[in-house]
Amino acid sequence: MDGTMWYLGLYTPITDPAELEKDFGAFLVGAGFQIVSGLLKPFQPQGYSSYKKLSVDAFLLSESHSSMHTFPEEDRTYVDLLSCVKAQLERFHELIRPWEGTVVFVVEQPSIIMPPKGMKKVGAISRELRAFRSAALRAQKMKDRQ
Repeated sequence: MDGTMWYLGLYTPITDPAELEKDFGAFLVGAGFQIVSGLLKPFQPQGYSSYKKLSVDAFLLSESHSSMHTFPEEDRTYVDLLSCVKAQLERFHELIRPWEGTVVFVVEQPSIIMPPKGMKKVGAISRELRAFRSAALRAQKMKDRQ
């Protein structure tokens, strides 16, 4: 694999995390993706009553990941799918296509994300990589002191 990734983004009016997991999980499996694990993280946004929650539901896939960002107060969820396997992403798109315009609104057609040309391997940038890691540690320490 050369690091090329394939992306698809869509909205749906489904906001219930259990329904999202069941429905989109089934489409992912039907497209040939292997779900390794899932994650649900509920949030309580300020200014909303206790029944209105934002959550992020994510599937870790053998072929990358899919995440779902719910906005129940707006009756919508953004779903993205990132994969290193073009055929499976295209199959997922085929499976949901009958519901485009009603239950699914594709806003980012399948697109390619390619690694930058001339990107150096880790061994060629060892000094820069050490500096990068040192800066990351300093940023974490600053955050920890706050």
